[in-house]
Amino acid sequence: ATTFTNVVDAGGATSFEIPNGAGGTTVNATGEVCVDSTSGTVNFYDGTAERVIQPIMSKSITIEDVVTAEDISIFFTDDAITITKIVAVCTGSSPSVLTFNRHHTDRNNAGNLVVTAGNTITSTTTGSVITSFNDATVPADSFIWLETTTVSGTIDSLHVTIFYRQDP
Repeated sequence: ATTFTNVVDAGGATSFEIPNGAGGTTVNATGEVCVDSTSGTVNFYDGTAERVIQPIMSKSITIEDVVTAEDISIFFTDDAITITKIVAVCTGSSPSVLTFNRHHTDRNNAGNLVVTAGNTITSTTTGSVITSFNDATVPADSFIWLETTTVSGTIDSLHVTIFYRQDP
């Protein structure tokens, strides 16, 4: 092992390798860093425990007094992304709402369905978790929006969180 006691200048190097591997490597000393090539994370030891820098991001929206035929933009992405999970929960009395998440570069377009059959959201506690998709790959410069079709019961609010990772 080499111990550096000063600044390390890589000069004109075009890459720098840190310990990496499937499942990562053990990091158990303050300042140690590794790349877990299985999960695509960077792991480091903060002096107390191993921490993981997650590449997953999320955006959320809450809609009050949900009705049939909502058509609401959630966000715009500059970068290509892949949706990894959608979690939705309702508040109200016996709520049920059929939602469709769509994406496209043209917001006036019909859009690409993330889940072709849509998602029926009835949970008022832990939320409905969706992890199976028909088209989760969203191109750069795209809008992502939510539509509702069938609403029953009383829905005071619908909260939807979309989890995603930026594509390379």
